[in-house]
Amino acid sequence: MSLHSNPTRYCLALLALALLVACEPIAEELPENDVLLAKVYQRKLLLSDIDGMVPNNVTREDSAIIVNTYTERWVREALMLYEAESNIPQSLDIDELVRDYRASLILHSYEQQVVDTELDSIVTDEELRSYYNDNLSKYTLREDIMQARMVKLPRTASSVDAFREMWKSMTRGETAPDELVDYAANHADVYLLADTAWYDVSEVAAYFPSGTLGKESMMKPGIYTPDDENHLYFLQVLDSRGRTEQAPLGYVEEAARKFIMQKRKKELLKQKTEELYDRALRRKDVKIYTR
Repeated sequence: MSLHSNPTRYCLALLALALLVACEPIAEELPENDVLLAKVYQRKLLLSDIDGMVPNNVTREDSAIIVNTYTERWVREALMLYEAESNIPQSLDIDELVRDYRASLILHSYEQQVVDTELDSIVTDEELRSYYNDNLSKYTLREDIMQARMVKLPRTASSVDAFREMWKSMTRGETAPDELVDYAANHADVYLLADTAWYDVSEVAAYFPSGTLGKESMMKPGIYTPDDENHLYFLQVLDSRGRTEQAPLGYVEEAARKFIMQKRKKELLKQKTEELYDRALRRKDVKIYTR
């Protein structure tokens, strides 16, 4: 909604303007029903330029503050721009930079359109394994990692004994039962129950009281149940890998998937470029004179 189409807002803006400008009019040729707010050299700020900035139902004072704040900022930016334009090095071709930037924006927009409509976004497990096996040297661990289940329960949680029995009955190869997952979701402060997920050992250790579990314990498969005054902790280590060892695929899967997609995107855009080139040559829309 424009200022002119809303008489109330327009009147408020004019009233605000009355608080800002001197009584003597400035002789300027302006569009009909418009008002000059400020002028810096030959650059002008008109009331229509801030159309939509003054909200509905504001007081005269608030309207004045909004218009004044924007005008003051505009004046300072216009002065900086004028000074910058006055000190452009002769070697700097602004028009060429603008053309290059415009071309870059248009090209990027078209490339994104091609990617959105033509790029196959499905990476199969076979592709992931193939890429992983071909690039093992890229995936050496820098941190100790572990596959583990972990639950941190308040001591006041209900049915803790029943939960403890469920926890002890889980084997390494068994997926966490739904009953246990539901209990953790409803009672635990923190829980990690994704059986195939890999975590940094330091990330998991941060959930436990300091000094409760050493590195050797957290890198060794087994069930651990330390506690403190306020919480009970349940940890089942399923697997682990030390730093400098080969990172498992599950740990690097997201990074590998992104790399595959980036390579696929690059190949798609290259293919699109060649298709456009070949088509233009066939239609004689391209003529090369330097060969």
